[in-house]
Amino acid sequence: MTWRKAEDMVIHGIDMTKINQPGVAKKYEKKMRELIPFKNKWFIDPFGGFNNVKVTDKRIIYEARSLGTSNKEADKNSNKYMKKCVLGKKNNLEPKKDKNGKVVDGLHKIGQISVDSGQIGITDPGREDFDLTVNTNLGDGMFPVYEDWSNNKRIALIIPLSTDIHNALQDILPDPKPEQIKQGEEK
Repeated sequence: MTWRKAEDMVIHGIDMTKINQPGVAKKYEKKMRELIPFKNKWFIDPFGGFNNVKVTDKRIIYEARSLGTSNKEADKNSNKYMKKCVLGKKNNLEPKKDKNGKVVDGLHKIGQISVDSGQIGITDPGREDFDLTVNTNLGDGMFPVYEDWSNNKRIALIIPLSTDIHNALQDILPDPKPEQIKQGEEK
């Protein structure tokens, strides 16, 4: 089964596979300025990248979250402001329904999760800590989320940890040399 599709790469109406094309890059910058209406403050990338973003009058500045120097400010600002302007507008997709308004049996994509820590945390939105943390197979990226429906009832939430993109990366990354594998680990 193939999980990753081209439409998974369309975020906030921007096709991220074409981001380096001049016209798309301008749309992306315009949308970034719309999503982050505050100047000279760090925010978590609303496009799901693994960066913190600061919008200035002249340019947009990116800093990798792995550097950690702006994470505290970005987390604070994102929690305070972006729930209202970005995160509050959930882009959850609705499951397909038949002509009688009943949900069609099977898997329905309802959204995706952006991961930059190599883990997916699951919890109630009102809490600050996680009830469950799951390691992803390869680390970072966008992971689709599906609901499984049967007899007009939602029976499962499915987050595949292996997508076409992750599989392709795994295929091109070299296997670690034996001396790079820690004792007790497998390659």
